[in-house]
Amino acid sequence: MNNSKLQCGSKRPNHLQMLFYNPLTPLIKTFRYGFLRNAIFSWGAIGYTTAVTLGILLVGIVVFNKVEKNFVDTV
Repeated sequence: MNNSKLQCGSKRPNHLQMLFYNPLTPLIKTFRYGFLRNAIFSWGAIGYTTAVTLGILLVGIVVFNKVEKNFVDTV
């Protein structure tokens, strides 16, 4: 049986690779670190989460300002 995915130093499995880019993952790990002290705390990960959140907020503001005039008519 070939267990190359489970060997040390190997890359993450493909289904877990998306968790690395999920902006909520660092928040969950930070709460785990704060309550259980068994997770890794990283300021860089918190910065990544903040940057993604601000980016989504800015895109949402721009889109809302463009459709604000017709928004009441469509709802």
